[in-house]
Amino acid sequence: MHTLWHVDLLVTLLFMLALFGIAFGLGLWAMRWAVRRGMPVLDDLLGALQQVSRGELQVRLPAYSTAESRRLASHLNQMAASLEQVKAENATLTQALLALQERERRQLAQALHDDLGQYLAGIRAQLFLLRSVTGQLPVVNHTAQALESNCQHLQDGFRALVRDLYPVMLERLELVEAIRVLGQQWQQTHGITCRMQLAEDLPPISGEAKAHLYRLLQEALTNVVRHAEASEVRVRLRAGGRRLRLVVRDDGRGAERLDGGGIGLRSMRERARCLGGELRLLTRPGAGLVLSLSVPVEGLGS
Repeated sequence: MHTLWHVDLLVTLLFMLALFGIAFGLGLWAMRWAVRRGMPVLDDLLGALQQVSRGELQVRLPAYSTAESRRLASHLNQMAASLEQVKAENATLTQALLALQERERRQLAQALHDDLGQYLAGIRAQLFLLRSVTGQLPVVNHTAQALESNCQHLQDGFRALVRDLYPVMLERLELVEAIRVLGQQWQQTHGITCRMQLAEDLPPISGEAKAHLYRLLQEALTNVVRHAEASEVRVRLRAGGRRLRLVVRDDGRGAERLDGGGIGLRSMRERARCLGGELRLLTRPGAGLVLSLSVPVEGLGS
């Protein structure tokens, strides 16, 4: 009896172990199946997050078969859509602010030119007349000459201020000529050689796009004066392959790496974004800095 009882117990244990083994195997198979189904979803989610981190906010995940995957995809899609909307709103706001800035500069420049400029010209004319009728009085004549010289310096500075606030040449000249004049004036003012290679066969450019390109170059040259310690700058503007390219290269001290940049660099990046273009900066110690702007022709308007 005892032997039969032991045999029955052994058979029962073996049967239970077999059932446990089958259940364990089925569990492992189910887990493997679930993991294999979930891995592509996790890979898609990781790839989408990497795209969002690079600023590619148009990424969207499809509707998956499982409820958990659909919830994950829905949350990521909502996040990307919200970020994309915020980015579009910021771009619109930036364009409006830059346009407002240009209008305010134009109004201030016109007010200075119409009022203070005429007063300065009148003072110079009166001093010239005073000096011409008081030639016999050396002290008065010397004072008039000094005043006239001061007025000349003040008028030169005033003209430069008006030109920086709003370059009237943008309304009178094409972009290439306006850039050429800017380079000549900048070279004369700062004593840094400015060599230009400007293509004449540029596509049609709207007034707003022309102002953005001009201001971007103006800011780039200002940064050269402030930071580069350069002796020469090369400016190249050309069009090809449905893109307009502007390159500014200096022979200054360069840098080990580029930080986030100040207001000038941020302003240039915003203007590049308003044009739908891409702005790149390359530098290394002792090799100067290269600023490269690439703009699609479609973003230049007509």
